Amino acid sequence: MAIDITNTTYCPTRQPDFFTKLMFSNKTSENVNIIPNVKYKTILNTSEITDDLLQFDGLGSCGWTPQGDVKFSERELEVKPYKINFEECLKTFETKWMGELLKPGANLDEMPTEIEDQVMYLLGKKVSKEIESKIWNGVASTSEIDGYITILDNDASTNKVAGVTLTKANVLGEFEKIYMAQTDDVLGASEDGELKFYVSKKVEKLIKLALADKSNQVIAANWLSDANGITYMGYEVIALTAIPANTIVFANWHNLVYGTDLISDETELRTGMKAAPEDDEYFVKGRLKLGVQVAFPDEVVLYN
Repeated sequence: MAIDITNTTYCPTRQPDFFTKLMFSNKTSENVNIIPNVKYKTILNTSEITDDLLQFDGLGSCGWTPQGDVKFSERELEVKPYKINFEECLKTFETKWMGELLKPGANLDEMPTEIEDQVMYLLGKKVSKEIESKIWNGVASTSEIDGYITILDNDASTNKVAGVTLTKANVLGEFEKIYMAQTDDVLGASEDGELKFYVSKKVEKLIKLALADKSNQVIAANWLSDANGITYMGYEVIALTAIPANTIVFANWHNLVYGTDLISDETELRTGMKAAPEDDEYFVKGRLKLGVQVAFPDEVVLYN
């Protein structure tokens, strides 16, 4: 028995007091493993036992022959900073119907609550969509992170299934290929609710259409579609706008790691009116960090 601890480092972790609401408002964040308070880089410690442990114990043999190695390894998760700088001059509202919401007087130094609420709703929705796109589709550069799909596609150990253009006629059969490509160890060791199919909104529509087709009644016995969502072989199907139309990921959600940091010590976003002489301009300011990593690509199926 030996322990392999080559190429490892130690990285302390802490628990934060505040979370970034914008980061966690997208659907991806509800179905992956979030690691908060990552300032720049953090190490995902991984471990496994290699080689077989059971040996034939012949009668009359008292020998001691250690076998099997415990391998400790790691994968690095790096986050990159992004900022939100948004402003709007209240003068632009005066000639529109929104001018009716402005307070009386020529001095414009207060954003109407009705408009601010709508602006924040739209900002949150837009930023959330952009974050989700980076998480899945990003390709690393000085200003960009690698997304889950890029990481899995570049890793030789990922269980890859060659994809086709998905249609109502073939989508159910393609799911069988993905399911069969997952290792027995992952299927057997995952608890209920941990393994998920991550698909595009298009695939979700195709599944619903295929299940509604009477000719698929026998095939559809493996599927369940109700008000709570769609499952295949008991595993939840998560539909996301950021995933490409013909790409599917089948993974344990703990394996998909999502690193982030705080926007600030006390608030998610800073909003308000600028100081004089620009006190007629409303601003929204925020800063966040994000990055993703896959702890064990060999336990993930990528259909692409």
